[in-house]
Amino acid sequence: MPHMRALSFLIGFAWVMILTPLHAAEKTVRPNIIFVLTDDQGYGDLGFTGNPILHTPNIDAFARQSVRFTDFHVSPTCAPTRSALMTGRHEFKNGVTHTINERERMRGEKAMPYQGGTRVPSFWRWPAAFKGDRDCAALTAQIDVFPTLAEIAGASLSADVKEQVEGRSLVPLLNNSQTDWPDRILVTHVGRWERGAAAQAKFQQCSIRDARFTLVNNAELYDLRADPGETRNLITGQPAEVAKLRAAYDHWWDSVQSLLVNENVTGPKENPFAALYREQFGSAAR
Repeated sequence: MPHMRALSFLIGFAWVMILTPLHAAEKTVRPNIIFVLTDDQGYGDLGFTGNPILHTPNIDAFARQSVRFTDFHVSPTCAPTRSALMTGRHEFKNGVTHTINERERMRGEKAMPYQGGTRVPSFWRWPAAFKGDRDCAALTAQIDVFPTLAEIAGASLSADVKEQVEGRSLVPLLNNSQTDWPDRILVTHVGRWERGAAAQAKFQQCSIRDARFTLVNNAELYDLRADPGETRNLITGQPAEVAKLRAAYDHWWDSVQSLLVNENVTGPKENPFAALYREQFGSAAR
């Protein structure tokens, strides 16, 4: 693509490239955005993040040129992540609580509320706009992508959209990793409860966290700064933190109940991807 200058960003679970015309001196020119989404790729699944077995030289090279968000989180399964990504708010508020097909793969993994199920690498590159090859430790998430891209593209969001978006634009952090970033609360819930059993699943496979502490399944509290592997349960030693996170989780759970609009929808008898695969390759294909 001649005469183009790239703003690219790879978000662990996603790879995004933004291109700005080389001759465009003003930032008002809307960029071209390429977003490559990967599936089942956790924080430790790259050579750059220390994996001794997996070799990812192209992504590693990209990471060395990027702003790297080291505390970036997604939903614990694929479809909910995509829902939150495209709307800037928690997937439950879009009525997305389940996936059709499950495939699970550090304490915590896909489909779990621990860090191993939500933390991913997040690499952003735009040489024409901000300096790369630096880390940013701010607590960030997939809900931040939508407002970030909107700001970069100069998109004007309607009042209704602004009201629904829960994420924050990452542009201030892309410009300065040390910029002020107020603490925040992020909620994870795996969903996948039995039909009609949402109320009973309130504290099943869930977590709520701020920049330091995470409360898992309403029964485990971890200090992520001192114990990122979530091995020492502090539930009895930090009553104030437990009470704060429990209150925030109760408020969040109540806020999503009226938005769980797909709970009585009957899904397909067979995963449509499996059906298409069988149709293409035959029933004996594995």
